[in-house]
Amino acid sequence: MEGKWAGLSPEEKREERFKKWLSPQGVEITSSEAETLYKQRVQRIIDAIKLKEPDKVPVHINMGFLPALYSGLTHESVMYDYEKMRYAWIKFINEFDLDDFDTFDAGGVLPGRVYDILDFKNHKWPGHGIPPNSMMQYIEGEYMKADEYEYFLEDPSDFQMVVYLPRVMGMLKSFQKLPSFRDIGDSYFVHNLAMYGTPEVQAAFSALVEAGKEVIRWRKVVMELGEKVLAKGLPSFFAPLPGTPPEAPFDFIGNHHRGTIGIMTDMYRQPDKLLEALEKVTQMTVRRVASMADSTM
Repeated sequence: MEGKWAGLSPEEKREERFKKWLSPQGVEITSSEAETLYKQRVQRIIDAIKLKEPDKVPVHINMGFLPALYSGLTHESVMYDYEKMRYAWIKFINEFDLDDFDTFDAGGVLPGRVYDILDFKNHKWPGHGIPPNSMMQYIEGEYMKADEYEYFLEDPSDFQMVVYLPRVMGMLKSFQKLPSFRDIGDSYFVHNLAMYGTPEVQAAFSALVEAGKEVIRWRKVVMELGEKVLAKGLPSFFAPLPGTPPEAPFDFIGNHHRGTIGIMTDMYRQPDKLLEALEKVTQMTVRRVASMADSTM
């Protein structure tokens, strides 16, 4: 452990994150009153985390697509037009004053074009398989087969790359032909580099680049809206640990890979393999959360 983390206990690291949460950098809060309210709101959740009795029970409500509906817009429109999303969220932010946290988080309104570009097979989203004002829906399936636990356990990254992604994203179907990076340095890998030159694999990587650029455009607006909310004295609930919240290991396997029927069956037919996979995912999740925590210092 290097830098500011060096020599700090887990409790001391947590206190450092709390201090940073109480004094956000790079955002000017609009008034002294808003700054006071901000610190009160953050301290309220810190007290709850420490199992101290706060001045009142902290509340965090996810507004979802409500700002869009309030402005007469559809879920689909704000997923594709970020200017409409900006307009709707700013209108909502200015006309409502809600405690205790940033309940206006636009990050839950995912960019529809990314789902189009990559041809997601495991989702339906507003205007694409479901009505324009519906919530996104997950298409459950066995995207990891019952006999593929060994492959997943041996090399989760390789499995995700050449098995899982080709099954859930139409534009990445050609990834199933890619040589494994486990063989890098061997002549086998060099000979199989030709796969990266094929039109279908090039198209897949081009789609990833296009989707990445789209996420950058979307994220710019989401972050701008987050700063506007913070400037009003409403802290972000996820500020101490930025990034996508981690899933429980059982949900990671059940939701995305085996499906409800698949994972329930595995609990009886191959419980040892399931438990081994859950332990593997637990280790991966802990490493990811630790890395996210490190980035806050």
